[in-house]
Amino acid sequence: MNIMSTTSEKGSEAVPGEDLSRERSEGSEGFEDQNSLPECLQRDLAELPERPGIYLMHSHSSQILYIGKAKNLQRRVRSYFRGRKDLKTEMLRRKVVHVEVLLCANDYEALILENNLIKKHKPRYNINLKDDKTYPLICISRDEFPRIFKTRQIKRDGSRYFGPYPDGLQLETTLQLLSELFPLRRCKGPLRRRDNPCLYYHMKQCLGPCIGAVSKEDYRSQVQRAKHLLEGSSKTLQQELERDMRRASEALRFEEAAGLRDRLRGLRRLQQDQSVESQERPEVDRDYLAVLQMEDYYFFTVLLLREGKLLGHHHFSSRYLPEGLQAGVQAGLQTETQEKTGPEQAEQTEPAATVSDGDWRRKTAMSSALVEFLCQYYLESGHELPDELHLPELDIEWDGPELFLRLLEEQRGKRFVIRPFRREREAANDRLLLLRARENVIREQQLWLRYQGRGLMLEELRSALDLEELPEHVEGFDISHMDGQATVASLIVFRSGRPAKDEYRSFNLRSTEGRIDDFASIQEAVSRRYTRLLNEGTELPDLIMIDGGQGQVNAAAGVLRSLELSIPLVGLAKREEILFFPAIPYRDGVSDHYSEPRAPLDLPLSHPGLKLLQQLRDETHRWAHGKNRKRYEKRVSVSVLENVPGVGKKRSSTLLQHYGSLEALGEVEPDELAKVAHMGLDVAETLAEYLTRRKQKT
Repeated sequence: MNIMSTTSEKGSEAVPGEDLSRERSEGSEGFEDQNSLPECLQRDLAELPERPGIYLMHSHSSQILYIGKAKNLQRRVRSYFRGRKDLKTEMLRRKVVHVEVLLCANDYEALILENNLIKKHKPRYNINLKDDKTYPLICISRDEFPRIFKTRQIKRDGSRYFGPYPDGLQLETTLQLLSELFPLRRCKGPLRRRDNPCLYYHMKQCLGPCIGAVSKEDYRSQVQRAKHLLEGSSKTLQQELERDMRRASEALRFEEAAGLRDRLRGLRRLQQDQSVESQERPEVDRDYLAVLQMEDYYFFTVLLLREGKLLGHHHFSSRYLPEGLQAGVQAGLQTETQEKTGPEQAEQTEPAATVSDGDWRRKTAMSSALVEFLCQYYLESGHELPDELHLPELDIEWDGPELFLRLLEEQRGKRFVIRPFRREREAANDRLLLLRARENVIREQQLWLRYQGRGLMLEELRSALDLEELPEHVEGFDISHMDGQATVASLIVFRSGRPAKDEYRSFNLRSTEGRIDDFASIQEAVSRRYTRLLNEGTELPDLIMIDGGQGQVNAAAGVLRSLELSIPLVGLAKREEILFFPAIPYRDGVSDHYSEPRAPLDLPLSHPGLKLLQQLRDETHRWAHGKNRKRYEKRVSVSVLENVPGVGKKRSSTLLQHYGSLEALGEVEPDELAKVAHMGLDVAETLAEYLTRRKQKT
């Protein structure tokens, strides 16, 4: 391998940006804010070679942020610093202060080096697989005398792994059955020779390899049978158990026969759980891959089919930096043209105008992500290699399979067949399993969005609502009442996409007491909230959401206009899940933020931004309903206490505030009631008697 560093020394006399300014003068897109780049980075960009190799992007603290490979290092690396980029790429390039490059002889050497460096450094912006370690697996260790045990970690040490098992009960049942059928050793670590066996040997739950009670060949025969069982091959084992059960029964060994019967039942249950998925080519082991791209996040699901049976699945997710940036795409086309027509002709050849930059970015990013995933899954993690890998229908030109297969054969000693999706040739069972993998990866994406993908939600919401700033601080309002009584408005605050529960507030509304008027209720709540924030000089939100439709949104917009605030405002209607924007008449004939008409927005239900607003809306409803119920119950309780002679509204409120409810009041002695409410003992005794009678009636 011919690899060398071309990074200049810090004391180099090179003129920073010499090549960059020349590119700009020749009519290229030019670097974004070139003078604002660190001096070291400007020098690195000026000295990039037009050679294949690896590039490592370093932060100010020398942390490696991203590792990539390129056919032309100069064009690829410079593409990151040209033109406008998406939010994630902007964040990356602001952190980069130094680019280190390593030259390689060809693409294959670049792939090997890239894979090794990613494995070693695990950069933040490369594929960093996070798998389903919450689900345990069954491991058969690679020892002279292997053992079978439960684990949550996959180690590349030659051991065999089966699973994962989402159902913990199924896992324990399987392990119990294995221990009964195959009494392998349970002691951890390498086998140590003993003079006396452990208790498991005496209980006939271990073959006793530590004392030489079993030969290595016989022990490995038991291990091989256990592997066949976990792989779904249990027909021969069932026949053996049935034969042994009949013999024991005929010999009147009924207790032994009953034990064999129970094992046979357990084996059949396990066989039913491993449902047959493919009657075609059951001798061919296959993996089925599904991949889902969502902005800069990628989700992967692998279904494992062994001997015609679906034995498990793996889910992974990772944030990934796409390499297919706008300038990089055009440079890649130009490089390809040079290879075919020569550099002189290529200078006069323009990139194809029929392919959009966004489409190229997506396809190139998907291709790079797919190669990185396969390298990590089959090389670094050491998962079992199938005979075939079935890929989903991907609208990409993938140029990396031959390099990957060559690397796989060298490092793992086996080469399998990669079968990209072809609709006209796919068997029905293969299409069904690819569809099942697709359904699973979509489910994993939805779970990820619900619990982790807050940053993506905010970015997608900003884009959908055309906001200038990322809505880091969002506030939501909802109204709840009981037939116009005890009306309450809830105020919910989300920061960075997560509930800030210590900032939740509720308003007991007075202007609409005794009548149902959601518009007036919204106006009072919004007015009280933002009048106070203005008076206190407190931070205002980036976005306000109203639980309601056009009327509620217009009511809130009128209040904000009167306060001379132009905070973005949106309403989320129930059932239809449609977003409404304010549209109220001009103020004194002058247009402002709340008078610009905008049609309601109907986002897909899977849209990350809509999901964030739905979570906010649901929280406002829950908080408002709870506060309304408590206020109404307190009002009813006060009314009940006022029926007692000598207990007025003031004393009723004092008692309820102190004890919380009528039920708690009924457990208090009269002398304590008299002391808390400052009333005579006779009144307190009357009150206690009244509460006792009321409790008996209910």
